[in-house]
Amino acid sequence: MSRKRSLVKELLADFPDTPENEVQRICENSGWSAEVARKKLATGEGPVHPEVPNQAETAAMLRDIKSGEDKGKPYKEWGHPQYSFYKWAEKEVNGRFERSQFVYNSTKSKVAASTAQGPPDGSTWIWFIVADLSVSENGTAVLKGDKFQAGWLRNSSEAADASTIKQRKAEMIDSVLKGRQNEYGLQRSGVPVGFKHKWNYSDSSWGSTTTTGVIWEEEKLEDRWKICVTFPEFAEPGGCPRSWVVVAEQRAEKLNKNQYLTNMKGTQYPLEENTASQKDLRASILKEHQSRCYRPPVSASPLGAWLVKKPKNAK
Repeated sequence: MSRKRSLVKELLADFPDTPENEVQRICENSGWSAEVARKKLATGEGPVHPEVPNQAETAAMLRDIKSGEDKGKPYKEWGHPQYSFYKWAEKEVNGRFERSQFVYNSTKSKVAASTAQGPPDGSTWIWFIVADLSVSENGTAVLKGDKFQAGWLRNSSEAADASTIKQRKAEMIDSVLKGRQNEYGLQRSGVPVGFKHKWNYSDSSWGSTTTTGVIWEEEKLEDRWKICVTFPEFAEPGGCPRSWVVVAEQRAEKLNKNQYLTNMKGTQYPLEENTASQKDLRASILKEHQSRCYRPPVSASPLGAWLVKKPKNAK
């Protein structure tokens, strides 16, 4: 057993009411000094003995954080008995990286009208997108990256199995990170490799940004599509260039042979400009997003095991 693990085990025996993650945190903050850590535990450094919420309170707190409704909540304040749990829950919801959510709804129309009917109207595709969004000084934004087929439904009223889709997303991120082909993508039939699409997207909004004149181009590869989406008026001209990593799910419902109704929901992570380690940062962001695809419910997580049970002094 390592020295660090031995120290944690020893302190847990002396302070049985203190959760293991709190003991480990205090050991880390004490430089793994047994004397310093013991003193902090004995004097109560911050909310070492939190009032652990029950399952209903836990779920409510996570919903508050996710929806942004946690503003002004007392458990956000240092010293509150649930502060330690709140800080963990905040990280569980928001992750290590700054990010923002967006929803993009639009009707897309083929630039070159098709004469072939193809799959029946109502057919719905589920796509998974990993791409880079860059905004130039003139305000034009370009989204470039990979689009994978994650599922297909015979009509829009059907529902895909959520756990299966999450698993495929994680595998698709793995394909991007490791530069290898995606097994599920290789099994998709349809148009041949090299086939190209070009679409006009109706005016809509990307998060809080109004979009107009959007052109979406894509080319079929063996296991995915390469996309290049141009937003001519994404931002005001004269601003600083910016870039993000975008991870999103898109649903496309066929209205007729030349038009589809699309709904894309996703997360965009800002990348620092002029950073030599941008590639590493991008990889770290995708790895964290990938881990969220596998995330178990709170009550099943290692920390959740003690977070959702009653404290020993509860009546």
